[in-house]
Amino acid sequence: MDTNNSLPEYYEVSYWIDTPSYDHRNGNLGFDSESERAAFYADCRRIFEAGGWYVEDVYARNGKSKLHLHPQMFLGIVHKGLINTIPGVIEHAVLFRLRGNEIHILNPIYDITREQQREYLASRRTEIENDLLETFRTVRCNLYRVPNDLWFDIHSPRGRKYGLPAFEDEVNHEAANYISEVFSALVASGQIVQKEIRGNPGFHTLMKSKIPKKRKKTVSSSETANFL
Repeated sequence: MDTNNSLPEYYEVSYWIDTPSYDHRNGNLGFDSESERAAFYADCRRIFEAGGWYVEDVYARNGKSKLHLHPQMFLGIVHKGLINTIPGVIEHAVLFRLRGNEIHILNPIYDITREQQREYLASRRTEIENDLLETFRTVRCNLYRVPNDLWFDIHSPRGRKYGLPAFEDEVNHEAANYISEVFSALVASGQIVQKEIRGNPGFHTLMKSKIPKKRKKTVSSSETANFL
């Protein structure tokens, strides 16, 4: 999958807002009453529905775009064509306002399938392999790394690091699945050595000194003579 020619259509975006009934001058946060809370969300519903959005509970939706409506921040995934229209929607609010120009575009979000995610990850397989080999490298051949929390560090954050952030959780999880498959392949090929340590599997990257060297073929004197 060529992401250079396939730009993301969606972005994770946050809009900071000021809601006087929620942000008190004494530093306390929260609505003083349920009626104030209801009034805030009624104001949200009014302006967003007038702007073509659908509001349900604390979320505003427009197609695949979705914003969580909080008295301090509206946060969610928004189509690039709608990002700059939302400040205009907020302008019509009565009980809150946009805080200056505090619009933050956080991350691109790709509308892709699990197959496309795997295709993209396959293009980075060498990079992933090298990272895993470095992660399990130890200074001595009798030292092993027992994953525990490290296992989750490898799977989730590194999966997110290498994979494309996507709409569907199952597509994001596919990145972690791919990392697991690459790791298993490295163990199967002997590049990462596995050993049971106190009842748990431990791993380390095969040290260069342990890699068998190719033996040079020795040439006998009789064979040498044949070349003369």
